Amino acid sequence: MIRNYLKIAFRNLQRNRLFATINVLGLALGITCAILIFKMVNYHLSFDTFHSKSDRIYRIVTEFRGEDGGGHSAGVPSPLPKAFRNDYTFAEKVARVITFDNQLISIPSEKEIKKFQEERGVAFAESELFDMLDFPLEKGDKKQRLLSLILQSLQRNWRRNILEMKIRLTKRYASIIELI
Repeated sequence: MIRNYLKIAFRNLQRNRLFATINVLGLALGITCAILIFKMVNYHLSFDTFHSKSDRIYRIVTEFRGEDGGGHSAGVPSPLPKAFRNDYTFAEKVARVITFDNQLISIPSEKEIKKFQEERGVAFAESELFDMLDFPLEKGDKKQRLLSLILQSLQRNWRRNILEMKIRLTKRYASIIELI
């Protein structure tokens, strides 16, 4: 019985060669696309699965459009984390990460200031990031030690930058007032 079905199918394929070729190519293309889509989705879902809360961790990106096209950026506007915390109650924790590429890093110590160029980039993160992700630290406490070191170095730089900015602004406004 099965042999008769195969004979009839083979005769129909020989009789309608163009139709059969289009059907077989369409089936092959469909199966290929389905396998590729499955592999791509499986690949993208395989990242950061070692975190204990990986099913509740999301990343927000920025989509931009311009005259020369568009794209995506990992960065978001600076006020977004605060607004997200205040406006959306379903977000348990929100942490912002800021990255800078090819930065000069200076580490002050008691004797000297060590300076080096970090080509791969530097990232600054809010302390809540370490509550959400399970990255092990080599030294220190997740919150206190790391945060205090960052704040100490940032406060010195911010004070100096704010003073320089005040001086520049007063000079600029003084020259504008003289013009009026």
